[in-house]
Amino acid sequence: MAEAAKVVATHLELGLGSGILVCVPVPESAALPDDLGRAAVERAVAEAEAAGIGGAALTPWLLGRIAELTDGASLRANAALIVENARVAGELARRVAGELTGRVTGSPVRRVPGGG
Repeated sequence: MAEAAKVVATHLELGLGSGILVCVPVPESAALPDDLGRAAVERAVAEAEAAGIGGAALTPWLLGRIAELTDGASLRANAALIVENARVAGELARRVAGELTGRVTGSPVRRVPGGG
């Protein structure tokens, strides 16, 4: 996290006007087994193609179908990822502010119980 904060702070100081993408994985405790996730996505995509589902309707249909195929595990993984993204964003923002002001203050953001 400290290295990411340094990169973001440097990027902001350069004033490039562009963004930085920080990738956050699903917490292990909520992650789908790789084979289950891949199989569900492949099946849902094939079913959508067979049914002629596309355009704006595709993503919500796929998410719903994948949730069905994984007995809700994909929903739990997505919810845990939202919480983890918020936790990482808060901690990163605190550290970037510290980098920009020359010090890191306060305590690290802690994981929310049950949040992953």
